[in-house]
Amino acid sequence: MCCRYYGDHELEEDIRAQILYKKKGIGQGLPTGEIRPSESPLVLTAMDGEIAAMPMSWGFRNPAHGGLLINARTETVEEKISFRDSFAFHRCIVPARGFYEWDKSRQLTGFTREDNAPIYMAGVYRAENRDGRMVSVFVVLTRPADEIVTPVHDRMPVLFSADGAEIYMKEKASPSDLLALDPPRLKCLRTYEQISLF
Repeated sequence: MCCRYYGDHELEEDIRAQILYKKKGIGQGLPTGEIRPSESPLVLTAMDGEIAAMPMSWGFRNPAHGGLLINARTETVEEKISFRDSFAFHRCIVPARGFYEWDKSRQLTGFTREDNAPIYMAGVYRAENRDGRMVSVFVVLTRPADEIVTPVHDRMPVLFSADGAEIYMKEKASPSDLLALDPPRLKCLRTYEQISLF
């Protein structure tokens, strides 16, 4: 599960150096601070084989129950009508410095890469009509948690290195391919340790 993530002031520079280095000016406005569902951060997409950054609103409308769908399970993304076309044709990467989970006692816990590099979360997107206006919206793909996240939550985002992020956007990896990937090594930060990140 992923219901909040965050960036810092170096995120934009790091991502431009790793992925957006060919496009001057693209990547401005990547997230700093905390990002919540329904907000519209920049995400990365592959347009005509080129990587671009564009704002999208976090969450698909949930026609069955109202509210927003903010995550999609990798194990069922090809089966669920809400996600299957997006997974087939509209993949995106959600860049961040880290993400949050809540443990069973409702303690907020952050996760970042051990090497402090950006994290690249797998996502899918589509267009939705919002009050007569077409907007792009995305969800984050999740997978069973690794050994670092498991003590806090049983799910985590699908994470890539910079190279893996480009491959995911440009090529058609299957759900089983994604689940077979070893995510980048993470470290766990409790709330009091995250104050210095902003």
